Amino acid sequence: DRAFWIMVVCVTIMFLFVRSRFGRTVQAIREDYIAASASGINVTYYKVMTFAISAFFAGIGGGIYAHYMTAMIPTNFNFNYSAELLSEVIIGGTGSGKSTLVQLLLGFRMPTSGEVRMDGMPTQTLSRRTMRDNISCVLQNATIYSGTIRDNVRMGRLEAGDVEIREALEIAQAGEFVNGFSDGIDHMIRQSGKNLSGGQKQRLSIARALLKNAPIYIFDDSFSALDFLTEAKLRATLNQNLAGKTQLIITQRVTSAMHCDVIFVMDGGALVDSGTHAQLLERCGVYREIYASQTGGNLNA
Repeated sequence: DRAFWIMVVCVTIMFLFVRSRFGRTVQAIREDYIAASASGINVTYYKVMTFAISAFFAGIGGGIYAHYMTAMIPTNFNFNYSAELLSEVIIGGTGSGKSTLVQLLLGFRMPTSGEVRMDGMPTQTLSRRTMRDNISCVLQNATIYSGTIRDNVRMGRLEAGDVEIREALEIAQAGEFVNGFSDGIDHMIRQSGKNLSGGQKQRLSIARALLKNAPIYIFDDSFSALDFLTEAKLRATLNQNLAGKTQLIITQRVTSAMHCDVIFVMDGGALVDSGTHAQLLERCGVYREIYASQTGGNLNA
């Protein structure tokens, strides 16, 4: 009898462990699928293995990951988009809660209090398909697959033709380096873009997001690998081609923020101030500190 009950206890523990691991794996696959879709990627069946592999590692470290993700959750954050504004930016140092805020906007995380609204509707009442159809997002880590440049960019909209793909590449400031390849958009890319630079991968991801026609575009630290001149050209073409649409830019770089219509400053998971570059330099200590650290301490730069 004793051996029987020991066996029952062992089987029960194993069952609970496997169920917990399986639940985290399914959740990881689901979140990867949503992330890909939000980035403008139309996920096809053959990509499931990519998600399954990442889900496996997410399952192994599920407890650590969950603890890490709850360490910095934005609080006291409230702002409204205005259709009259061309672009808005959220700036803050590492760990200030910027990327967690993006997860809230995309529906990866649910608010513990308050609500996130899209076009006046709480996102909790909207289907994931509705949210994904209305948002095109470039996440921090550029998602690049093995295949041609055409295949990678066209994931944003599978029915897009070569002319539209080339237009998106030009807007994203990727046309020059793509045309530098003898085979152009037929150039083969290795898995994860290993034969591309960081800036090239970011520009391809931006081109893919632009190919998706959406009212809201989110760029989560998507210009970090670009030099200042390329970023300036990109921002100018984005403002021209996304006129009348919402651009939300997440960044740590003051140069990416200073020319936006409204700058939201985050620190310690909270919104501490908002305004234009000049207004924040005058009154916001956190913004002044970020600005000074990136301009050599010269507030007049």
